[in-house]
Amino acid sequence: EIFTPLRMTTATLGIVYDDVVPPKASIGHDLAAGETVPVPRAATSANVNYHYEASNGAGAYTACTLQDWAKFLHLHMTSDIGDYLTAATGARLQQPFPGPAFSGADGYARGAYVYTNLSWAKPGNALYHGGDVWGEDSIAWMSPGRDFIVVVYANCHSADSSAILAMSDAASLLIGRYAGAAASGPWLE
Repeated sequence: EIFTPLRMTTATLGIVYDDVVPPKASIGHDLAAGETVPVPRAATSANVNYHYEASNGAGAYTACTLQDWAKFLHLHMTSDIGDYLTAATGARLQQPFPGPAFSGADGYARGAYVYTNLSWAKPGNALYHGGDVWGEDSIAWMSPGRDFIVVVYANCHSADSSAILAMSDAASLLIGRYAGAAASGPWLE
């Protein structure tokens, strides 16, 4: 339904864990408060994974490369893949629900917080999504009006928010440097 039309060839469902040294897939790490060395997450049993995924994995723990995730984000942001999504459906994905907001957001839409007051995203709104899965954190900022996406990822979840703060700093740096630049480069294939 999603992976094939978007040519997300690396996408799989479920928590990915690789204990081969060196690993072929990223391994989540935990960083305790006040520590500087993250500890790799240990593998869990299939039963624990099943219950963890069922209770916490709204997206079925889709795992893929950052390039494939950018394809999905681009679709969510622009509806630009043939007739896969109509413009009306794309607009509905970005319409915030009424209710409490998050850090200055106007509200949460279907999969992203919506910000109408960020000048770098004009014309239009900025969309934000962040989260962690099994010791791996990521954030994504999107500007549909600029066809602009920034994704920052770390295979470390920190108890004291230092990982998310570092990723937020990196995202701010990238947004400041590239949000106003003319589009260039090939579309991710």
